[in-house]
Amino acid sequence: MRYEDTPPAVRVRKKESSCSAKEPPRLDSSLISQMSTATIAAVRSALRGLTDGDGAALAQAARNGHIVEELFMQENDLSQMESPERDLLDLAKRLSHVASLAVEAGREDDVMKSVMGELPLYIKTILDDLAPSPARCYLPSSGVRASKKRLSCIKDELVNSMARTSDPKTIRSGISIFKLIEHLEEAMPLAIKVGIALSKARKRI
Repeated sequence: MRYEDTPPAVRVRKKESSCSAKEPPRLDSSLISQMSTATIAAVRSALRGLTDGDGAALAQAARNGHIVEELFMQENDLSQMESPERDLLDLAKRLSHVASLAVEAGREDDVMKSVMGELPLYIKTILDDLAPSPARCYLPSSGVRASKKRLSCIKDELVNSMARTSDPKTIRSGISIFKLIEHLEEAMPLAIKVGIALSKARKRI
């Protein structure tokens, strides 16, 4: 099992039985480490794919999202999922959908070209929240962040654009982009939540 931008995969170790579960779950476990690494790799691939129009990178991002789910299901079932793992899994699934929909989406008119041009900033913001640079731990970010509120406006622009055309290809592209944005709306707060959990875990090491 391989994913981009990562060291060679290590074996997932079985979680210890909860019989001695007086301690809270460790976030620096092998499973969490592999899930977070694959998720970050998915974000980086999605960013490259959207920035460069690289279909292969988007396909890799989608695969990395599926890898996170596979890693989790090797060790758990959904009824036993703990919060950090649940959030990582949900985030990875959202990113996988984003990447897959970006492959389907076209740039059929000026509105869609403009929207697709804005999306890399949202992926970069997710990456910054999920895997902040060391400097971000001590200094406030000076970079430009994407606005989640702007996504609602983008969806309205897409709907208006689709309403003005009867071209099936344009409408299909608009629907794909609309769905993509809905997944981004869910992914952004998840990335913040996961990033905070991983940061706390690193501080305890």
